[in-house]
Amino acid sequence: MQRGDAKYKKGETNAAMLDFTRAVLINPSGWTYYARADARKKRKDFTGALEDYTNGIKFDLKNAYYYCARGEVRYELHAYDEAINDFTRAIELSPRYDYAYVWRGYTRKKMGDYPEAIGDYTKAIEINPDYAEAYYYRGHAWYNKGNYTNAINDWKQAIKIDPSKEKELSPLIEKAKQAKEKK
Repeated sequence: MQRGDAKYKKGETNAAMLDFTRAVLINPSGWTYYARADARKKRKDFTGALEDYTNGIKFDLKNAYYYCARGEVRYELHAYDEAINDFTRAIELSPRYDYAYVWRGYTRKKMGDYPEAIGDYTKAIEINPDYAEAYYYRGHAWYNKGNYTNAINDWKQAIKIDPSKEKELSPLIEKAKQAKEKK
């Protein structure tokens, strides 16, 4: 397992997969399935990753990270309702899991449920006020909802926290300003 972990960290995903598969066969556990699922997800084998995350959850029904990871894979497979269920379960198990709130919000935004998405991003920000991604995505939800002022404010806050986002967000801020003027 450790050898597979070291290979995975070096970017040797295929070699890591072999080691993780051996670990699953020798000593199946939530962790061995989770590690192999992560490697499968990195290789964009979302169906295989889903299977492994599901098997990992059977070993540890109270692990919020497993549910969140499975939710991410379900999102990639366009199983949005099931993804939301997994993110919700992760949040139930770990109510301060800001990452799960952002993913659930991201999924809800994808489904066009902007009010619920904004609520999830807001909760993530309450938990972690320095979470630039939460401001970034909440800004998009505000924009899609037509609230350009809030979108601009969130995007500016995302840039303040993470200046690397300025190049991407500055044009969006300008676009939101123009849309606001036309309103």
